[in-house]
Amino acid sequence: MIETAGKVEIMNQGLLGSGARAGAAHVRRWGKWQVLALLAASLCVGALAPAARGQCDNFNDGSDALWTHYDPLGLATFSFPNGGYEISTTPSPYPPQYGPSRAASIRQDVTYSAHFSVAVDLVALEPYPQDEAAGVLARLSNVGAGTSDGYAFTYGTGGRDIDINRLDNEQTTLLARTQITLDPSSLPSNEYYRMVFTGNGALLTGTVYLVDTDNEFDTSDPLASISATDGTYPSGYSGLVTFDNTDPSEGSNGTDATFDNYYAVPEPAVGTILMAAAPLSLLRRPRNRLPPGTCRG
Repeated sequence: MIETAGKVEIMNQGLLGSGARAGAAHVRRWGKWQVLALLAASLCVGALAPAARGQCDNFNDGSDALWTHYDPLGLATFSFPNGGYEISTTPSPYPPQYGPSRAASIRQDVTYSAHFSVAVDLVALEPYPQDEAAGVLARLSNVGAGTSDGYAFTYGTGGRDIDINRLDNEQTTLLARTQITLDPSSLPSNEYYRMVFTGNGALLTGTVYLVDTDNEFDTSDPLASISATDGTYPSGYSGLVTFDNTDPSEGSNGTDATFDNYYAVPEPAVGTILMAAAPLSLLRRPRNRLPPGTCRG
């Protein structure tokens, strides 16, 4: 994410471093366990064809064995506080030369093509005025320092906005942005933000929801949503990212973001009721309350 046009060079140094409403109403008429059973069957138990296989991870087992770390400067730590997934970095030793502190964790076991939905709960991050960004990666390929391609949907504490960016050899192009303040530390312990990034061909949409005390919310009433059209990268991996967006002339502050309940599934342009319901039900999943055995694939 780029906070201002004047900071494009910062990110160029490294990896970011009508039918739907009716469907939602239909899901809300089901019981909780019917929704969970549907998601388990469609997402993580292999009922779908291999090409449509999804992924999820609630991190309750304290392992990210299925994830690939991106840590170009060797500054990152990946840990599991309170059943979440924390990605943090120490300050970059010299941002003008090495780029900003940054790290990512990527699921390379499934490649998503034209249609995808990726969701994660944003549990904690460094507050304003620290200039940190964190969020979701999609259609990622050629992962590496100076080579990564794909898209990112992130929230930035410095600009207090959500952005969709395209990555071209780790250089970023801003595609969409809107202002919003997200402060996980100000929320009650039973409320949290959910970031959802979807792709339907060239149409990319990033949305943020506030999940309430009942772990439910109206999918037609997000806190903020942005969209962009870009068909440069048709397929790739998904994952999570955090990076320090501080101006290099001001040094480096490092990063610290905690996520939970990661889900990624194919989102068809036109699909069966089963496939259409999966993205809606994943938006309603309660944090750290998943049935045993449904969330490691």
